[in-house]
Amino acid sequence: VELVAGEAAALKTSLHQGYNMARWLWKSGITKGGGAVPWNVQAANTDPANFIWEADKTVVMTLAPGLYRIEFGFYSRTRPVVQVIL
Repeated sequence: VELVAGEAAALKTSLHQGYNMARWLWKSGITKGGGAVPWNVQAANTDPANFIWEADKTVVMTLAPGLYRIEFGFYSRTRPVVQVIL
């Protein structure tokens, strides 16, 4: 089991080399003022010096300039309105 876990960790590391990414989750289901989503949990962050996040804040920042791909998904009973403000 330890051998498999070590191999899985090595594979994960090799896949993430040169690919910075981060993922945050909205677990509370409660919005803040104006319907803003507070990101409650950081699920992944390969570059914490660049992707700046604080628990329960509605903002995630990047420090390095460049081209970023943003993906998100919301699951709700009603049709959500999603805005990304840059």
